[in-house]
Amino acid sequence: MPRSSPGAHMTVPLLIAQSADETFSQPVDVRGYTHIVAYVIPNGTVSSGVVRIEEACIDPRAAEPHAPNAPLYADTWVQVGTDISPATGVISALHLTVAAYSHLHARISTVIGGGGTVDVVLVAT
Repeated sequence: MPRSSPGAHMTVPLLIAQSADETFSQPVDVRGYTHIVAYVIPNGTVSSGVVRIEEACIDPRAAEPHAPNAPLYADTWVQVGTDISPATGVISALHLTVAAYSHLHARISTVIGGGGTVDVVLVAT
């Protein structure tokens, strides 16, 4: 659950102790935040895998009265930044400082190997 207050930063755990390929977090609304960082924290032995941060835009149909069931964000996600390859004992950070994003989520795009898991935490200011 996001922790924030007006004018303050927001900290959101996106994934907790996950390792499976194609695991997705819930989307987070980051509109209005100009500095965003995603931290990937390995748990246990992590020898391989890839975590990505992806964005989607607001679907303009969501605001139209004749399309009440349209999703808030488009269902097409695009990678932002570079792949994050977690490793045992190393916290990785992906800084998105030129931010004009709408909704972000985390995705494990390649299984986390070595028997461990990862946490992904988003911080926005």
